[in-house]
Amino acid sequence: MSILALLLTACDHDGVDFFVKDTTVPGVVNLGDLEPIPMADVQNNSWVFNGLEGLLFGQLGQPDTYAEVGGATFQFKGTGGKVCLIMDPEMVYWNQGIELDNNEFLYEDRLTDDGDLDMFAGLSAYYTGSPGVDIGTFELPYTDPLGEEHFIDFQECNRDYYPSGRATYETCELDTVNRAGISFTVLLQTFMLPIDDGVLNFGVAVMDGPCEPDGAAFRKSECTIQMEDGMGEDVGNAGLEEAFCAGEINAYCEAHLGEPNAPCSEGYIPAR
Repeated sequence: MSILALLLTACDHDGVDFFVKDTTVPGVVNLGDLEPIPMADVQNNSWVFNGLEGLLFGQLGQPDTYAEVGGATFQFKGTGGKVCLIMDPEMVYWNQGIELDNNEFLYEDRLTDDGDLDMFAGLSAYYTGSPGVDIGTFELPYTDPLGEEHFIDFQECNRDYYPSGRATYETCELDTVNRAGISFTVLLQTFMLPIDDGVLNFGVAVMDGPCEPDGAAFRKSECTIQMEDGMGEDVGNAGLEEAFCAGEINAYCEAHLGEPNAPCSEGYIPAR
């Protein structure tokens, strides 16, 4: 075979399978005002937000051009105390260890149905974007006495926090002491859309209380907001998240391995 023939046949993949699909779902949305959910209501609901008034679901698509940043915003009023923001993008994701011994997960998660959002928050007066039109930041210019311009970040969502990663929930605690009734803006910035359909569904809520309340059993997890894939409804994919939350993900994966677009793959560790 000639060198030219080898070059023509060496690679028959164009990478289209990894392109995000175009949809009619907008890439920038504003969800409006959210009312903080009383912490007692969350506690009485077994620390799960589903079914409580104040939990909001939304979805995002690709912005008009790939150069634009996408995301969602919403607003809430300061309560005069600490509030906990929690957001969960679809669907679930787990990190499979390499070692078989003491490994919780025996299968790999399918990545094409996962998306990711990064959460930022601060006073609405400091937000530079136009809600529902374009995405901004909480950075504002400051000119020092020497005439040099600097940018100060007024983002308050945990100064030392790092984004959680693919399909993983994120939380942020804000202290609104002395700022009761003042408007805050929360930005959920798109980092990655699901490859399979190009639409990222998510759930978000504001709890009227700290993210780690004293003497409470609140454990923030992937299961705090559920069924975000179906915007709060069971659309047929909830079984994966239900099994994940019940600690039965290995059995669920094994039962669905032969299906088209199976939710899991065998990965590096064989099932026992």
